[in-house]
Amino acid sequence: MQKLDYKRVGLVVAVTVSSTLLWAACRVWLDDPARFSSILVMLLPAAAFILSAAVTSVAFLLMEHRWDRLAAVATSWTTFIFFWRPNIWYVSILPIFAAFWWSAAKDIRASLEDRRRIRINASLRQGAKLILLGSYLMISLGFYLLPSSQKFTATTVSRDIQSSVESTYDNAFVQQQLSQLPPAARAQFQRDVGQYVYQTARAWLAPLGKFIPPILAFGLFLTLWSVNFLLRPPSVWVGGWLFRLLKHTGFVIVTEQDVKGELIGL
Repeated sequence: MQKLDYKRVGLVVAVTVSSTLLWAACRVWLDDPARFSSILVMLLPAAAFILSAAVTSVAFLLMEHRWDRLAAVATSWTTFIFFWRPNIWYVSILPIFAAFWWSAAKDIRASLEDRRRIRINASLRQGAKLILLGSYLMISLGFYLLPSSQKFTATTVSRDIQSSVESTYDNAFVQQQLSQLPPAARAQFQRDVGQYVYQTARAWLAPLGKFIPPILAFGLFLTLWSVNFLLRPPSVWVGGWLFRLLKHTGFVIVTEQDVKGELIGL
């Protein structure tokens, strides 16, 4: 019987655990009513995205066997069910999620070829983007599957937009501008603006009807993708230090070897 390689198993477990922590952090975030309006609420999922991308990119860097990478992708995808009820969408989205992470692993491993000196940050940077995109995809699916998201209609979304607009009146600058109006006129102005925003949003959203939940989920994916440039550099930085820690503890061994090359002469 072949001896179990605990280092290989440890890498798969590390990816699975970091992904599970990401799903858990994002579930807490998406369940919070202030999920899109509070910076403090967004810090937890941001940290989880960075940690997951760092751990996964380092693991893919060290995984020489394709079966190890497949196991890491499969177990990470499976733990998603712990936080959202099983749904046919899990199976539908698996090929796309696997393609993102598999491509990330290939890019990271390919960056090590034909290198005389290993550049960890450059290698991790090759795959961190795709790892994050795969995570954004899963979180957007989770947002779509939330019971609260399934209840979104033209009316509820319009009211949320109206509430967001009305909350801007709490801003000190806006309050200063409105203070020039008489109290009665100020109240009437706020009511008129709120009603106009609600009616306009509802008129635009009414034809979409049942398509609102998937549209909002896709909007979340685009939003997360747009902030990728903020999460990718710290993911690479954390991953680089994680690799150095593994090297210092002896988990990773870097050796030097002579490489033969071809020369052309006359």
